[in-house]
Amino acid sequence: MLHWNCLTSGGEVFNLMILIKIRKYLKKFSRNHSKLLFLIIILSFILFSLMTQKNFPLIEDDMPIETTQGTDPPWGVHQTLKNDARFSKVISWYTNGEAQSHAKYDTDQSNLSQLAQGFEYFIDTYYFHYVELKNLTPDTVYYFQCGSNSTGWSKIHQFQTAPALPSRGIHFGVYGDCRSNRERRRAVNDLIINNGTYFGTSPEFLLQNGDLVYSGDDMELWRNYALDVENVSANITIMPIQGNHEFGDFRQSYYKENFVLPENGNEEWYYSFSWGLAHFTALDSESHGISPYQAQDLNWIKEDLELAENDPTILWKFVYFHQAVFASASHKERLDIKSHWSPLFEQYGVDIVFTGHNHFYERSFPVNYMNQYNATGDPDYFDPEYPIYIVTAAAGMGDENEVKTRDNAYSAVFNGSSHWCDFNITLDFTTNTTRLELRVIGINNAGTENYFIDAINITKPIPTAWFTATTPADYNHPVTYKRIYITISIVTSLAGLAIVVTLIIKRRLKHLKS
Repeated sequence: MLHWNCLTSGGEVFNLMILIKIRKYLKKFSRNHSKLLFLIIILSFILFSLMTQKNFPLIEDDMPIETTQGTDPPWGVHQTLKNDARFSKVISWYTNGEAQSHAKYDTDQSNLSQLAQGFEYFIDTYYFHYVELKNLTPDTVYYFQCGSNSTGWSKIHQFQTAPALPSRGIHFGVYGDCRSNRERRRAVNDLIINNGTYFGTSPEFLLQNGDLVYSGDDMELWRNYALDVENVSANITIMPIQGNHEFGDFRQSYYKENFVLPENGNEEWYYSFSWGLAHFTALDSESHGISPYQAQDLNWIKEDLELAENDPTILWKFVYFHQAVFASASHKERLDIKSHWSPLFEQYGVDIVFTGHNHFYERSFPVNYMNQYNATGDPDYFDPEYPIYIVTAAAGMGDENEVKTRDNAYSAVFNGSSHWCDFNITLDFTTNTTRLELRVIGINNAGTENYFIDAINITKPIPTAWFTATTPADYNHPVTYKRIYITISIVTSLAGLAIVVTLIIKRRLKHLKS
């Protein structure tokens, strides 16, 4: 920073010459030139706001890549959703070098007769590939390989599309905070894929509520994460939302570059999707520097939940995000989210809210934003009046010796073990009810033993309209002006700063002249 008092130092003559040149430069500037300069400043700041820092140091231990075939075969294969889960699936993977992006797939494992071409782009060190498979048949198991003839193909993996409407029951899982213990992270994922589910089959999809890696601006950590969870992510759809650790220095992140997700919210920072009889709203508690209760965020949440509330195909509504609003240890509760988001969850009949950030498992009784709770029927509820809040944040973190540090009356179950949450929803047409069952499976610190942490059941009536509903609501309601709003705010602030600096220079020159 230039300090104006330097004019009284030994370099006074040199500095005076600089100021005289600046003065002449400012005098020569016409009004049109000033406008051009201002336009250049604005364009420069817009480009600067879109830049991403690269080349960050390795933080976690390295891990060799398990190759399949070819000179540069795919690794880190994972499945996500971008559009309707009944008819499409996104397959993503990495290669060390540039390669074509193809996927072979079909319902017959021995004859992958269909071929889809996708896209690739470079992330820091590796190449990211993705293909969206479209026009799929609902409620169908598909098999696929991804890669290319020139560099090699992955192993054969599989996925299942969402059911047709009106749907059958569904089976899904929830977990979070996979960073930073890689051994524990692999143990939890091994548990999920290797008969660690209470309900007999692997879940159809998983929700991941943030903190996938330790620092989201380090691509090597994303590489390690992709390798550690590939046994699950290559065969089960994982739908993540970012946590605070998805960002590094200067709020830089490779989070969005590593996933292809729905764009019906704020780009991919928050979004929603439906799977059969359930709707899932994934929110951004990190907010990218904007308060979570900022008007356009609230409007989007309200609109999405209202669509789900009035959607006759939906029987269950779930919300997930990273930072907890009800928690009995570790990080403080996000009271701003509790006061602004939770009333909407109650208004639109959200059944369960999943959060992370605090490295343990905790389930609340049905509770509202004023901490009023109802323990009646626990753990076998019938259509509770408030949402149940579940902290699940120990799929790579966690300590079985964790204890509560705050005495919250709404807290029903608390456990510090590494774990995952196994959900099964069924339909009973003799009583016209739908039933949710949760079984939480934990692992001890040594990773040698697993056990049940919690179990609850929720039963609700099935509305008559559901039995004939085949057309879901249109959840494509993205926030299109948020990036523009942020960019204009930044540019306006910096342009104002530039004007102030210019005025200071002019004033100083005038002072010198006098």
